[in-house]
Amino acid sequence: MRTNVFYPLLFCITFLSAFSAAAQDSLQWVLEPSYQTIEWKNNSFFKIRKDWLWGLADSSGLILATPVYASMDRFSENLAKVSLDGKYGFIDKSGAVVIPIQYDDAQAFREHKAAVRTNGKYGFIGLDGKMLVPPTFYRVGDFKEGLAMVRNDDNRWGYIDSLGTVVIPFQYRSAADFNEGLAKVKGDSTEFYINYETTYFRGMTPEKKQRAQELAQRRAEMKDALGSGFGRGSQGNGATYVSDLTCKPVKSGNKWGLMEKDTGNWRLAPQFDDIDACTKSLFKVKTQGFWGVIRI
Repeated sequence: MRTNVFYPLLFCITFLSAFSAAAQDSLQWVLEPSYQTIEWKNNSFFKIRKDWLWGLADSSGLILATPVYASMDRFSENLAKVSLDGKYGFIDKSGAVVIPIQYDDAQAFREHKAAVRTNGKYGFIGLDGKMLVPPTFYRVGDFKEGLAMVRNDDNRWGYIDSLGTVVIPFQYRSAADFNEGLAKVKGDSTEFYINYETTYFRGMTPEKKQRAQELAQRRAEMKDALGSGFGRGSQGNGATYVSDLTCKPVKSGNKWGLMEKDTGNWRLAPQFDDIDACTKSLFKVKTQGFWGVIRI
């Protein structure tokens, strides 16, 4: 009696294993499932993480940058900050190192300039990697509306222009970026706003400039009254939102598959531990503890 039960059960297990293997073999893999993390970026490429190191691949699966970087930031002005052996530099979207990995710290490019630290002080480089503002500051912010906040060795903040000239003296205990010609600063005891004719006003008539200044002041006052989060929302870390999917991820039991939205038929039977949409045809899938990318 036990034999009669055992052999059908063995047949089912063998069949399901063979079906699962055949399903895996028939998938059109763009990236084989061998990565700890895959992130779809800028609707054009993947950040990939393998053995705890980051690299880059395009939408066809071509590896643009082998995973060798301890960190890789998002692209800003077509360049991304990367770190290797405790130093920082920048790569472009082809994966090429375009600014040498030689700095002790770096910030993302803003207004065609990035802050870099060398020998304990910050300066600013251009998109070509040339030093535009010598490293003489102990802390800096990003350029915003043509100005960047910088701190000297007396722990006082001021502002420089794109040439590195100090246009607002070092006199504040704290400072923030300019926004619509206004920046919030702190003196010895109180916080207040300062104004400056930043690039935000470039090209405005005197009348339009005055209206813009008044509106900026009202917005700043409202922001203070309602809290620093006024007008800003938060974005979760869930799956990418794709509006025109023809197939949607659906879970059956403890496995995920892809179901056709119009017919309700399975396009891919449930076989994955997790699945996220990148585009209509590209999906991140997780199997046996690793992520890959398939095309349907």
